[in-house]
Amino acid sequence: ETGIVHINLEGIKHATDYVCHMIVTEQCTLPMWGAQPLHIHPPEPYSPLGHLTRQSLNWVFIILVLDFSFCSERDSTPKWYGIKWQKGWSVGERVIHTGYQSLVAAVNR
Repeated sequence: ETGIVHINLEGIKHATDYVCHMIVTEQCTLPMWGAQPLHIHPPEPYSPLGHLTRQSLNWVFIILVLDFSFCSERDSTPKWYGIKWQKGWSVGERVIHTGYQSLVAAVNR
């Protein structure tokens, strides 16, 4: 055990409550979420009990929980962290994604 990584179970509970609140109050909907080119697109037509809907929600949750770790004092500088990956799910061209999009690209890879 290295002690480098710590999982805060109370923090996960708070994050879960927050994501659920955003979805229930329609401040964040799967169709809105799927509008981003690197986001996993929810199934259409929408099926709240569908397997792909659950996968989409799990993906949204992991992205929201990990998002904080890609903030950096180097944001918008030449040393800003970037990851090369496809431009979008339907676009094979590869580009360098930075900031939040670098997290999404890394998870998708």
